[in-house]
Order: sequence, then structure tokens, then C-alpha cells
Amino acid sequence: AIFLGANGVAKIRCIDPLEITEIITDPDDKEEVRYYRRKWTDVQGEPHDDVYRSTTNLKDEAALDASGKRVQKTEDALVYHFSYNTVSQRGNPLLLPAFDWIKYYRKFLSSRIAIMLAYAKFAWKGKVKGGQVAVDAIKAATQGQPIAAGSTLLENEGVDTTPIKTETGARNAYDDGRMIKLQIAAAVGIPEQYFGDISIGNLATAKTVELPMMKMFQSYQKVWGDVYQDIDEVILAHNQVPEDKWYIDRDFPAIAPEDLAGMALSLQAILHV
Repeated sequence: AIFLGANGVAKIRCIDPLEITEIITDPDDKEEVRYYRRKWTDVQGEPHDDVYRSTTNLKDEAALDASGKRVQKTEDALVYHFSYNTVSQRGNPLLLPAFDWIKYYRKFLSSRIAIMLAYAKFAWKGKVKGGQVAVDAIKAATQGQPIAAGSTLLENEGVDTTPIKTETGARNAYDDGRMIKLQIAAAVGIPEQYFGDISIGNLATAKTVELPMMKMFQSYQKVWGDVYQDIDEVILAHNQVPEDKWYIDRDFPAIAPEDLAGMALSLQAILHV
């Protein structure tokens, strides 16, 4: 929201999308948004029901809400609504294609932890020569008593204690987890080596798969650059700045550091041509 004040002062604040209870449009064109109804509570606990203009309705042209009531602004604020991945009035998150796979991966890891904890409960197997009475006697003497690491085991011929060989299936679990992780990587457009496992890639692979990711992030920067430009122009127009002076130099930080060594080799090759 852009709160326009006196003497050219403008405050830009973010609004929780859940506080926007209604998007009011032109009755004959739902894509022409005129107002946003916001129901919110301030820090003192006081409820508010406000109607803000859209940045596309600077003239405060009235419209009808869902109940058929004629509405106009109740606060001198403008809402710039940037909806992404949508054909409706509200956008969808960039992580939407990955949500299900993220949930499955979390469940998968939880299951693996449960298996490992179950295996960790028993490390030794003992065979007792005798009946149930002998088993109960040993159980009563050892149950609930933690054994320190490196302890010495003393037994007679009546007990045969051997370590339990546990097959956890770690190799298969790694491959299964990687398949799920690859679905997440594909959904967000980021190669898998950026998810914490660098053992599956090398420098050549990273350079090959980095270009599409760079292009994706650059496109996001361009989109957000346009958003900031639109907001700037609203504020400049409010302050009656001539359009020929609407120039703002905005630079985003580099997505990845420059390959100075590669640039030096390229320049050297050019000079020797």
C-alpha cells in the first residue's frame, strides 16, 4: 500500500493478503480493479474495515461491492497489487508446483529417522541357555540401566551375546530421497547441487546448468524492476514531477560473482587474434 501524505511524503507498506477480504472491480470488467477492502486489527486490538483505491483508479471512480453497495475510498491510500502466476484476481506462490513434493520429502525423512531410531534401540542379541525364568532374571538385572560406551561385557556359557547386524538400506534410501529432491529442483528451476549435496556435480556441470537458472532469476529481477518503477511513477505523479524527469537508476545486486579468470582469458585470446 502507498500512503500519500502532505509535502510529498509517501509511505510504502506491505499488506497481509489475508486481510484483503474483497477485490472490487468495474461491474462490466472484472479485470479493471478499482478498490480493495481490507479488514484488519491494529496493535491496540481495534478492528478496522477500510476501502483502498487501486493504483489504476486514481480518480476514485465508484464501484459496487459484492453486496451491491456503492463504495468509494475510506482512506487516502493506494494499493499496488502484484499477482504472479494467475489468471484470476489473486496470484499463486512460486513454490506451488513444489509444495506436494516438499511434503513428501519431509514425510520420507521422518520415516527414515523412525527406522534409524528403531534400529538403534537394540544393538546386541543375547541367547540364554535356560527357560523363561533365566530370561526374566537377566531382563530384570539390565532393563532400564544405560550402558556406557566402551564397557566390558562379562558373561558365562549360559549366555551368548552377539552384535545385531542391521541393514538400514541407506544406499536405496539415498536414491529414493534424491528422486523426490529432483522433483523439487525441477519445480523451482534450481539444479540439485544447490540443495546441499555437492557430491553429484562438478565445475563443468555447474557451469552448464547455471545459465538457465541465471536467466530465470534475471527475469524475476526484471519483473520486480517494473513493479518498483510503477510504484515510483505513482509517487512522482502525486508530487507533480514532470514526466520528462521520471528517471530512477536502479541496479539489482549480481546474482553470481563475475568469472574474472574467464574474462581475463577471453580478453587475452582477443588480443592475440
